[in-house]
Amino acid sequence: MLRRLPNAWKSNSGLAGIEFALLLPLMVTLLLGTVGICNALSARQKVIDLSSNVSDLVAMGTSVNSTDISNAYSAGNAIMYPYSSANTTIVISSLVYSAATQKVTVAWSRAQNGTPLLQGLVVTPPAGVVATTDGASAILATVTYHYTPPLGFFGSIPMTFSFYSRPRESLAVTCNGC
Repeated sequence: MLRRLPNAWKSNSGLAGIEFALLLPLMVTLLLGTVGICNALSARQKVIDLSSNVSDLVAMGTSVNSTDISNAYSAGNAIMYPYSSANTTIVISSLVYSAATQKVTVAWSRAQNGTPLLQGLVVTPPAGVVATTDGASAILATVTYHYTPPLGFFGSIPMTFSFYSRPRESLAVTCNGC
């Protein structure tokens, strides 16, 4: 029996099993981390797509009403699928330039699961978004989504994206009865 003890250190039987047992937690952690990062990137891309599509939908007409705004929210919620629309805030606003004040202000704003911008609030969009013609405007869609990874190690990750679209058929899109 004692003669086998020095040979035990040279034996390779079971070595692969021990290495596998040591590396398994690391490999599972890497796999779950990769899946979590891919899901977060997918949610981020959906937030970007939602904001651009909703802004574009509203900018297509000369005016919108509460039904049109509700339809834009529904379209946005469909874009976010399979992620929960309860965690999604959509704010749609019309920004209008005034030649008299040389400022861009909020003409109207509506929100789903959040607070709309105040009417008359002075905003500063990026250069060139709103033309410096009196009454020229842009539609701003801001989307915020709170992504919670399936395992929840990091808590909620807030994702926000804003997109501007110029109206196609008029200088400004009016909001009737909303």
